[in-house]
Amino acid sequence: MSLTCIGLCRRWRPLAGLALLALLAAAWLPVSAAPGDHRPANALIEIRYWDWTKTPKRDDYQMAALRLAMEKTRPDWGDYRLIRVAKPLSTPRARAEVFRGELVNVHVAPWRPLETELDKLNENNLRVNVGMFGGTFGCRSLLIRTEDRDKLRHIKTLDELRQLQGGVGRAWVDGRVMRDNHMPVVDSADVGSLLAMLAGGRFDYLPMSMLEVDTLFQEHHLSGSTLMASPDLMLYYPLPMIAYVSPTEPALAKRLEQGLQRARADGSLGRLTTEHFKDEIDRFKAQAPRVLVLQHPGLPAELAGEPALCQPGAARGKASR
Repeated sequence: MSLTCIGLCRRWRPLAGLALLALLAAAWLPVSAAPGDHRPANALIEIRYWDWTKTPKRDDYQMAALRLAMEKTRPDWGDYRLIRVAKPLSTPRARAEVFRGELVNVHVAPWRPLETELDKLNENNLRVNVGMFGGTFGCRSLLIRTEDRDKLRHIKTLDELRQLQGGVGRAWVDGRVMRDNHMPVVDSADVGSLLAMLAGGRFDYLPMSMLEVDTLFQEHHLSGSTLMASPDLMLYYPLPMIAYVSPTEPALAKRLEQGLQRARADGSLGRLTTEHFKDEIDRFKAQAPRVLVLQHPGLPAELAGEPALCQPGAARGKASR
């Protein structure tokens, strides 16, 4: 070895030692300091949950489910802060805000596929693929005109229901599910317009989660109107509600996934659902309506098999395409 080489090696040896120490330290960084996470290491994890102010009971439940997930992981991750940000944003604006991670960093919505490059640009938030409602959100009451109750009372199969026309929100996942199952539908921009169209005879039924019907009737003052929820017939299609997390918060996404999986495995998430929506579930059991089942193509395997309260007795309602 030349004297020049020996001199250089001696000169750089302390720096090489520092580099080795840096690499060892990096290997032991906590998850909270993972790439993309803007918090300092060991900083308190904070959820800023977007509440769109339209479905208070559902948002109360979603907050409770997030809190449950955080509590299930407290021994591993430590304390946290849970903040509810009530702000009437449009859904695209809310997704953009979650992506930025400043005003809000979590929202809960149905799982939906990404099909185009534009979709991917608008929805590249982190997905926590653990259903938060145990399949119950996909139990759809059918809002109908009161005068049409007898018409739905006699429907036994999907082929018979296909003779009628449904209504859906323009941006709802429901529209894709119904069209994939060859159900004729009309869409509109918002629920208020859909209710007016239903009352005016533009279509025959509006599928809404059985967990939201009471809130819908209160918000739109439908009690005593010409509309009602059919007590005789319901639809079921898998519609898992998942948490979407800002890409600036990978540690939060990982913690929520762990917590929700634990809560589902030990039964505490299911108990939370049945306790929170006791009135709606009791009404369903008392009415025991026929349930017709639609398929939801493309669901991830971990979400496709979600059990649902209204699904077991639904087999008798299945029909050929």
